[in-house]
Amino acid sequence: MTVKDCSPFERSAPVVTELSYEAGVACVALLGVSSSAKTLVGAFSVLDAEHIPVLMIAYGETAMDRHDISIAIKEAHAARAYRAFRSLADQLSYKTLVEETGLARISLSGVGMVSNPGVASRMFIALQDVRATVRMLSTSEMKISCVIEGRLLHRAVRSVGRAFSVP
Repeated sequence: MTVKDCSPFERSAPVVTELSYEAGVACVALLGVSSSAKTLVGAFSVLDAEHIPVLMIAYGETAMDRHDISIAIKEAHAARAYRAFRSLADQLSYKTLVEETGLARISLSGVGMVSNPGVASRMFIALQDVRATVRMLSTSEMKISCVIEGRLLHRAVRSVGRAFSVP
């Protein structure tokens, strides 16, 4: 195995190079599912069978070996996904099924994010400035994405763009 130190490149790269966004997003959440891989396979097989592409996934433990799965999808697919999950309630064994529409996704990306702390904090401040509530959050070394209320998308894009000097 070869290990390469990318630190000098990362420090010289711009922190954020792209701001992207998308309206017409929905979230379908299966709350209180078991932690088995079988549940994950079942949930995502449902979406695959319905030909519904996934935009984002949030998965976390809640209590006593139970988890929540939140899935961001295009709003046009929300009702179909909800019906499909509801029809398989016994197999997926969730406690609650929730559907939320009228959302949007806003994302920042850049190679410099990995070596420059504070990107998430600055993004959250910019979103707070327009009173946007983060419904879902996904991060990696080079990208941070948030699902927010769709009605605030254009204000959020302007605020986050100003915070990072991204047009």
